[in-house]
Amino acid sequence: MATIGENIKYFRKQKKMTQKELATLVGVNEVTIRSYELGKYNPKINILTRLSIAFDCKVTDLMDEEKKKYYRMFDESKINVTHSISTDRKRELLFTELFKTLNYQIQKSDNQELIITDDQGVSFSVSKNTFAEIINRCNKDIKYNLDKFLKDSRIIK
Repeated sequence: MATIGENIKYFRKQKKMTQKELATLVGVNEVTIRSYELGKYNPKINILTRLSIAFDCKVTDLMDEEKKKYYRMFDESKINVTHSISTDRKRELLFTELFKTLNYQIQKSDNQELIITDDQGVSFSVSKNTFAEIINRCNKDIKYNLDKFLKDSRIIK
């Protein structure tokens, strides 16, 4: 019976990710991922959810059998968010984490807007539609640059 930590390590290796890469994607530090994998700590459900998104698996796939029994008491559709989360939402979560690495803070406000604070402490109110447009533009820029980079790279057979 595999532990949560062993499952995290298994899925991370399957995705060919380092602990540091996974930590950045999930929004924790590398030591935390190492601690999970060594069984020193178990991640909270919100971190398990982020891990399941990163691994494209169900939250329960990461749990040991004992934890799965406990969570079966709940409606699994509330736990297994990965399969109901849209590609746009995954992209939003990914870009939100990317913005954090660039020292931007993003907070939700009560009126369907986001408050984005830059590294100078200046805050901006942005509608969710505008944020979605920003993500779309960034996505296109990344794809364009990746395509350009690959075009200029050597093909390996």
